[in-house]
Amino acid sequence: MTKPLKVNYVQHNGDCALLVFFKPHQHQPLRLQALAQYIRQEQVDGIVDVVPAVDSLMLVFDRPTEADDNIMAAVDEACRLSAAVDLKPQTHEISVCYDPEVAPDIKAVMSHTGLSLQDIITTHSQPAYEISFLGFLPGFAYLSGLPQSLHIPRKAAPTTRTPAGSIAIANRQSGIYALNSPGGWHVIGRTPDSLVDWQSQQKMRYQPLDIIKFKPIDLAHYEHVCDDD
Repeated sequence: MTKPLKVNYVQHNGDCALLVFFKPHQHQPLRLQALAQYIRQEQVDGIVDVVPAVDSLMLVFDRPTEADDNIMAAVDEACRLSAAVDLKPQTHEISVCYDPEVAPDIKAVMSHTGLSLQDIITTHSQPAYEISFLGFLPGFAYLSGLPQSLHIPRKAAPTTRTPAGSIAIANRQSGIYALNSPGGWHVIGRTPDSLVDWQSQQKMRYQPLDIIKFKPIDLAHYEHVCDDD
């Protein structure tokens, strides 16, 4: 069985939530997601939500909570038992149009990086990205694996409306906006693919640790798919 996570320290996050931080682990993202899945499946009394991040896990309770010995013992036990959970990440191919018509920040990225439009398309669509975690808003995927030549700081001022389906970059990551929202990342493309299905049990097309491959498409193809929807 895989070596379990070990708690490093715990801090309060408001009255009804605890942030649990863990000691470094060789497979930390995988084990954090497995721990979150285990706690959800066990439906622990009093816990209403579990939110995994890069190196921590937030437990949200239905009442004000202290990090007492009982809770810490329960977390340690969950870490031990969840080490047997075998997650199987899936690979998703997502179509992306990098045309400036739907990629409002791609010219700024070209200017910052010195890369041509085709260079950006080739460089960005080449890697297999891992979803580190979902956050900020439903379905926003933080993707690790962005090539160094595309590293660029966040925008100085966020955009008030970033359309759903936007593919963006900031710092060392790429990201996927599943919903319309404000955004501070540089939008370099947009997908016509459906990312959210509110009627299904699994609302999001992808989950943390899944692999994302981007497939470049031209503007005509993008518009054709959008028209069909």
